[in-house]
Amino acid sequence: MPTGRDSCCTWSNLLIMSVWCAFYASVPAVFYDYVYTGLIEGLGFSYLFSHWCLTIFYFIIWIEILPVGFIMERWSENE
Repeated sequence: MPTGRDSCCTWSNLLIMSVWCAFYASVPAVFYDYVYTGLIEGLGFSYLFSHWCLTIFYFIIWIEILPVGFIMERWSENE
């Protein structure tokens, strides 16, 4: 059974970690933004268009963080 660094640095673990990181960075933000701008300010889901700068970052997080798992895997293979 691998121990130490070998046990955590497999493709499946790094990919899963990057997916969870993207999930935790984006999904709660969508929820909190909807509660504040959608419910409290009364914009509903139209805040996705009126507050486009928030909406863009929901997707940018997934675009940036998922390749990190791949990059980390390549980096760990070279060591």
